[in-house]
Amino acid sequence: MALASVYLVQGKHDDAVDAMNRGVMTAPGDSITLLWLGYYLHWIGRGEKAVATIKKSMELDPIGVGQDPGYLDFLSWACFTAGFYEESISNMKKAIEKFGSIKTRDPWLIASYIMLGRIEESMEAAQQWLKVDPTFSLSSWDFGRMYKRPEDSKRLYGALRKAGLK
Repeated sequence: MALASVYLVQGKHDDAVDAMNRGVMTAPGDSITLLWLGYYLHWIGRGEKAVATIKKSMELDPIGVGQDPGYLDFLSWACFTAGFYEESISNMKKAIEKFGSIKTRDPWLIASYIMLGRIEESMEAAQQWLKVDPTFSLSSWDFGRMYKRPEDSKRLYGALRKAGLK
């Protein structure tokens, strides 16, 4: 997992997934290893595969789902990438309710609303988010730029701009 993280930061997305696949082969029934494989699959743009992998990890550790925010966060991001916006919203709302608002949660909720054409809900969520983090700016939010495929980043950032975030 550590090696996969290094590769992701270096922009070596495929190497990150390969490293995680080796981890899964080493510990095939480990929910955390599967969770992180889903995380990396999401960043390379394989949203549907990421969703399936993360859901499998959740089945293996139903107790952990309620304790580790990564399960809901990663699932929501993967759902966004896959175009499953309703599911992304549902999971992100659960994550925010249980674990609070943070920079890696609320923007995905906002963007998912936009992708469904739910402009008012998106703008309301954006205003709520700016109350939590009034210094938030898209130019300094590098998190969404970790995608391998530029079109995934453009879709995310375009939706956030449409919601009124700058």
